[in-house]
Amino acid sequence: MKRFKKLNFNDVWALVGRPSNSNGYVVSQQSAAVMERIAQTMSRLAVMGDDEQRSLYLERHYVFYKSANNFPDEQHNPLCDPDIEDELIKLEAYISMFVDWIVAEPDEYNAYIAQNLPYRKRQGKIRRSVLYQLMPSYRKLQNRTEMIQLLEQLKAEGPTTFDSVSLNSYAHVWRIAYDAYEKANAALWGDEYEDSSDQTDREMFVQHSNQGRAADKYDWDSEADFCTWKEKNSWFHPMDVAYARIHLSPMRNEQTNLWEYHLWFDIYGYYADVLTVANVLYDKGVRVLISPYETLMGILREDDWVGVSPFPEKYLDRGEITNLISLPTVDEDEESSAENIAKLIQRVDWQPEQQVYPAKMET
Repeated sequence: MKRFKKLNFNDVWALVGRPSNSNGYVVSQQSAAVMERIAQTMSRLAVMGDDEQRSLYLERHYVFYKSANNFPDEQHNPLCDPDIEDELIKLEAYISMFVDWIVAEPDEYNAYIAQNLPYRKRQGKIRRSVLYQLMPSYRKLQNRTEMIQLLEQLKAEGPTTFDSVSLNSYAHVWRIAYDAYEKANAALWGDEYEDSSDQTDREMFVQHSNQGRAADKYDWDSEADFCTWKEKNSWFHPMDVAYARIHLSPMRNEQTNLWEYHLWFDIYGYYADVLTVANVLYDKGVRVLISPYETLMGILREDDWVGVSPFPEKYLDRGEITNLISLPTVDEDEESSAENIAKLIQRVDWQPEQQVYPAKMET
């Protein structure tokens, strides 16, 4: 097994010793030239994913860099970083060393990674019930039995139907949902909820809905105007209760020609809020269709899978995995102790690492 000197932090501190930025850091032309050489070196390896992706483990976190021609105004960009050429050259030498190793002995390299890659950099899955047993703080709901009953009732009884919908009627239902979410959110963070009982549904909707002001020019009693408003603003989250997070939309059932309210979301962290909103609406006489229903039920029954990933995303549903988390870091409390995290690692079903091979061996 080959042994290589690890990449020294002092050699590349200007590359990795800064926070990541979603827009990236613009580099000089000289630095961009080194980046292009690194890309050429990596092209000696077989493609490992979309967009010609190839991956190596270098025991460093990533920071996104790009050349100035990919930024509209590099001269006035406060994130412009022209002075990283020397660090990139050191990184290039390190990457070249590993690529040479893979080209010569790919099986040896893959065996090394399989044995030495930290669990924090691996992909796996764990049953939610097991995760909650070891890490109870991940469980967000204490009244899950009641919420399971709510979902079962909504499915058994079916959605409340309406002959027509106008901006006035939608704003009324939307206001109930919005108040429920805001009250729950204020309680969660220990904030005081701002009482809005003196405002009308229309005033609340115009003030707090993303496209409420756009609705003010329409006839609020007209179903046709509601449909026009909804269609024109469909790309601007007009149906949001929580911006781009929780959506409440009346939809016409094609079979019955009646309106039904749909409540849906796709970001895991809001599932408890969705249930809160659905519960309050149910108490007010509005039964909604919740989506994704089976995903929510899996979370509540705790029989679904939670993914463990070095870069967890916020969205729901990746095949059999409901949501992603990162491996917890060691802390002083009992739940996040090194011993407890070791138990968690043992219970995770870890995926084998993706193999890295020279491009000529790609199949």
